Amino acid sequence: MMHILPRLLIPALFGIIVVLAMFFRGIEQALFAPVLGGAWLCAALAFWPVWNNVRRDARWDLPWAPLSLALLLFFGWIGLALFRADVMFVSGAFTAMLLLVPALFFTLTLRHDHDDKILPALVRVFAGLGAALSVWTIFQAAVLPDLAGGRIHHPFLNANDLGAFIAMGVPFALAMLLRGTGRVMVAGGTMVALGLVAIAMTESRGGFLAAGAVIVVMALWCAPQTRQRIGAFILTLVVAWAIWFALCAYLNDATTIATRFGGILGDSKASINERYLIWTTALSMAAHHPWTGMGGLASFYLSYAALRPFGDTSDGYFVHLDPLQFAVETGIPALIFFYLLLGVIAVRTVMAASATRDMGQRMAVLAPAASLLVLVLNAHLSFQLYMPVFLIPAGVLLAVWYAATEQSLGRDRFTLSFKMPFMRRAIFVGVMAGLVLTAMWCVRAGVGIYYTDRGHAMLGRNDFRAAERFLTIAHGWAPDSYGRVHYIDAVAARLRLNKDVLDGQDPRAVYDRAVAGYDRAIALNPYNAYYRNEKALLTYAASGVLEPDGVAMAEEILREALALDPLNFEVRVGLAQVYATSGRVDQAVAVLEDVMRWHVAELYAPPQYLGMLAQMNQRAGRTDRAAYYADKIAERTEQRNAQVRGRTGVDQWLKKLRDRLAP
Repeated sequence: MMHILPRLLIPALFGIIVVLAMFFRGIEQALFAPVLGGAWLCAALAFWPVWNNVRRDARWDLPWAPLSLALLLFFGWIGLALFRADVMFVSGAFTAMLLLVPALFFTLTLRHDHDDKILPALVRVFAGLGAALSVWTIFQAAVLPDLAGGRIHHPFLNANDLGAFIAMGVPFALAMLLRGTGRVMVAGGTMVALGLVAIAMTESRGGFLAAGAVIVVMALWCAPQTRQRIGAFILTLVVAWAIWFALCAYLNDATTIATRFGGILGDSKASINERYLIWTTALSMAAHHPWTGMGGLASFYLSYAALRPFGDTSDGYFVHLDPLQFAVETGIPALIFFYLLLGVIAVRTVMAASATRDMGQRMAVLAPAASLLVLVLNAHLSFQLYMPVFLIPAGVLLAVWYAATEQSLGRDRFTLSFKMPFMRRAIFVGVMAGLVLTAMWCVRAGVGIYYTDRGHAMLGRNDFRAAERFLTIAHGWAPDSYGRVHYIDAVAARLRLNKDVLDGQDPRAVYDRAVAGYDRAIALNPYNAYYRNEKALLTYAASGVLEPDGVAMAEEILREALALDPLNFEVRVGLAQVYATSGRVDQAVAVLEDVMRWHVAELYAPPQYLGMLAQMNQRAGRTDRAAYYADKIAERTEQRNAQVRGRTGVDQWLKKLRDRLAP
């Protein structure tokens, strides 16, 4: 069994987890369990052989002291911020995600001391995934261009993430090209060419520039080897361009080349202006809480909604500059420790690459370092350090890089000595328990999320008993900090009242259960405007029956929700209805039109919201404004229809595929 784990189980599990992580869209989905729980399980499996060392040796050899200290400072600070979190579940989930980097690094480094086969196997899996993704990206561009409904990005969340992941595999392919022989060299050249073409088809500016930068750095740093393979190197670049031009020609679009090239190197003024708005706001947020941060990891979006500049059209969840977001959420020390860690890694990389004249060994150091550099560069433009599909490989690549530097610099560890056998075993058990318990927490959360979703789906079918059965299971699995299960509980009770499906229950008891559910959900996430909006709907509907002063309560709750999230259309509609019901039509119009100060609302306000605006303006006697919004409804409806047509279904993809392949 001990031979099977490193050779088969851990690499296979790593590959499956990374593939699943490509489909990870956020923490409110059942993939939470296999992706994060599986990754922590990988760390536990890698750590298990250390038990043999514990039984026979009184010391542990930990990685180079400056590196271990830098890792401890940065990730320790992030972990401590969890105790200051305002929304424990959200911050806990992202903290578990980010701490995978040191967990995988330390466990795999200690594992490598017992079995030097584990890290090469993981590198092969990672490089293979990058190559497979390159082929799939080119296939999408050639055969299924409508699969993504825009820029090529499937299965990732967006095209920039896809381009960044492929770019992270390019350094390993380049090392194969420059150092390998025969089939290995050909495979490396093919992977480099396909990777560059795939990145170009995603139009990922960050991915393309990062890949180009690391190719130049590796080629120059290994100049003697590059000169020996200069023909193959140039041929690879020529083939990449040829494939790209051939692909553009195959698409039968004269503007394709200009479009793709412009997407990568074209005018980025709008993007830069938007980033500037986010970054300046984030800096002011960090200045208000310089040491403690806003409230734990991933807490930026909770406060940003109320501070969003009018010109920002982003989704508002991320700063798109990860180190700055760390500073906003956990304090400026996180920013300092992050760059300290990068500096330590850079210094050791230069030391290791300069210490050897063996080009193979030098590339063994540079390839994982360059791959991590791609990730770091892209993290300054996007939010890759908040995504498990990047963090899990990052922990592995850090261990691969460190093992390669030890080959050049020699074994440079610092030793922890434990003369008492009990102490050695206690520390081992404590570390293993931490790994396993974290994995179990992730699994519990994932299962709780799954059954909460099932319960929510049953409510859509008006099957209240099935919904409540699933929600009971969800309560049994989900961590106490998971607020959405209480929210769906409250929604179920509210719908029972609205649809008069009480099944013999006392209406007052059902109402009280709904209020308690909303209150608990709000207590666990006080920034969530949707929870307050739903509670306001409940009190408004119960006004005069179960809640004597329900209208006034609803108005107060909606005002609180609007202060938290001024761009929440549902809250504004609810508040406008409260105003209109009490005869304050002018206030209803004002609260609806106020949101149009934000450019994102002007661009994306749904037709239903515009219809409400037209209706309220008509009631207020403003016929010209009513006509203006009526015209907007037709324009926005056509825009929505075009977006729907762009998102073709599976049947349409297959039909297009059959049509393309038909003789």
